[in-house]
Amino acid sequence: MLEQEIKTLIDQKTHQALSAALDEMSPAARYLQINYYYDTPDLLLYNTRRTLRIRQQTGALTLELKCSKRIEEHSRVSREFSKSIAAVTKTLPAPLFPEADLPEDVTEYLLQGQLATLRQDYQINGMTVSLDHNFYLGFEDWELEIEYTDANEALLLAERLIIEPDKMISSGKYHRFIKALTGGI
Repeated sequence: MLEQEIKTLIDQKTHQALSAALDEMSPAARYLQINYYYDTPDLLLYNTRRTLRIRQQTGALTLELKCSKRIEEHSRVSREFSKSIAAVTKTLPAPLFPEADLPEDVTEYLLQGQLATLRQDYQINGMTVSLDHNFYLGFEDWELEIEYTDANEALLLAERLIIEPDKMISSGKYHRFIKALTGGI
């Protein structure tokens, strides 16, 4: 699956204002999401712009691999692979997704830690708009994501929500998690 999204970090006050504005546009699905991140000891996936995670959401566990393909003007395009998984474990054996072109010499991926998100999802004009409050390794941040199929519609919505175009691309959750884990924040 190909995912296209606009992401931006926001502050708590903006998160609250956007929540109120979006609540007037569409009802929100609110839930807790936990990402359990995996990588090699030398962070091979991170260094090759890939994210391997088990996502826990409403009681279900999904193993997901996200391969960042490119960053366009205001958005990120990624190829995603996913499948159900029974449990969160300390290691994941390779290969996981043979079609994903992962390094062949890796035999397992190690759990690096977790990031919890209080998420609000809104469905607006065929797009999923997510407001996130994230908690990881003693840090917290707030984020807006717009997942879309039509870039023009997404940019119009971002402008309507008063998101400045030069702030529409920010680092993803896994990038921020690894920066915190390695002391890079």
